[in-house]
Amino acid sequence: MTAQIPASEPSRLKTEEDLDRASAIMRTAVTYTSINGAINGAWRAEHTGNSTVAEIVIEGMSERRDAALRRLTRLMRKASKVRTVELWSLASLADVVMDQSGDEESGRNLREFEIAFLRSLFRLVERDCESRERSA
Repeated sequence: MTAQIPASEPSRLKTEEDLDRASAIMRTAVTYTSINGAINGAWRAEHTGNSTVAEIVIEGMSERRDAALRRLTRLMRKASKVRTVELWSLASLADVVMDQSGDEESGRNLREFEIAFLRSLFRLVERDCESRERSA
């Protein structure tokens, strides 16, 4: 059983789109990405003279973004199986986490929970590879 899909509704999940919508990993990854986009927009506003509004947005949204990343870390640790699209999504998200400042160097300043996210992703990929190898 995949940890991200509710056990009570597998018969109703027929299409890939339905599976994506039911996936807690996909929903949380989209939440993180959306919040990150809002923060980036506020950062641009701050540097064009709208600093008061931008500070409020950045402050409130940063906590939500960090909470989404922590939730993703927990979901990955619990997952016994993942779909390829989920791994692909998480790999793309890892690139965003590594490059928060947009300078390709910001990976040096990762916080503990961001490092935990990346480690959990590596372990999830490892478990997925082992599972695929055993079933081959």
